[in-house]
Amino acid sequence: MKNMKKYILLLIVYCTLGFVHSQNDSVITYQCDFEDLAEREKWMENLNAGPNGPKCPNKWFLGRPGANGGEYGLFVSKDGTSNNYEASALTVVAYRELDLLKAGEYEFSFDWRAAGWQDSISDIDGLYVFWLPASESTNSVSNSTVPKWFDESKALKFGRKSPKLSQSDWNTVVGTITTDGTPHKLVFVWRNGINGAYPPAACVDNILIMPEGYCVKPSNLGVVVNDLDATFSWSGESESYDVRCYNSRTGKWKEYQSVRDTFVVVEGVDEGMCTFYVRAHCEGISGTWVSLSQFIYYP
Repeated sequence: MKNMKKYILLLIVYCTLGFVHSQNDSVITYQCDFEDLAEREKWMENLNAGPNGPKCPNKWFLGRPGANGGEYGLFVSKDGTSNNYEASALTVVAYRELDLLKAGEYEFSFDWRAAGWQDSISDIDGLYVFWLPASESTNSVSNSTVPKWFDESKALKFGRKSPKLSQSDWNTVVGTITTDGTPHKLVFVWRNGINGAYPPAACVDNILIMPEGYCVKPSNLGVVVNDLDATFSWSGESESYDVRCYNSRTGKWKEYQSVRDTFVVVEGVDEGMCTFYVRAHCEGISGTWVSLSQFIYYP
């Protein structure tokens, strides 16, 4: 097992500054927070894919509006500077081709938010995710026509009844993808109709793909507030963890790296909805973020 983990570590491709990229993007573990210029350029090659992608009123961009931490994330926008979108029917696509060397099941997670207009007539707006063979066409459509390749039965569901993701707050989903060892596409799709617009449009950040069971996620998350501090705790067996706390009212982050306990005292927590994140370190890999949201109020 130890030799296998060492082998895996030699083949890791990260998209944060300082990690090595292979020429053909053949990897066993893929981790992307969009902060590395070289990796952003890879995504740029297939933003708004297809000849009709640039014609879509709402397009995929890379920048701060799509970031859940850091300065860059993937997001849909009508103007490239906000999460707002236009009520003009379309299916717009962003994808990244990857070649996972080892056939089998992989844990797949990412941070996302995507609201969208929903009513009794229209139930279209939302984010969809696909894991498809690289040979399959995944072009955008700049009108209400459903692309021939767009089959909801093939979309990843993440334990939900519907594959459509629609929620205005940031959250993390974890699912499983399977590969036969041939090149595949990781495809993010935003669809919206004409009845109305309810932002934010789709935002994606902190993507992680790794062999199933390689890094166990922290569990039993809890928060206890005392005076102006909050003690965030969890259960786990890793040697160290990264911890983040985000206040949605102030927009402020507090970050703690390489924590060797299973708790952190977050000092000076402001009132408002706070989301606490933690991820484990597993022999060179930073695992999936797990989170807990709690409203902080001081009587």
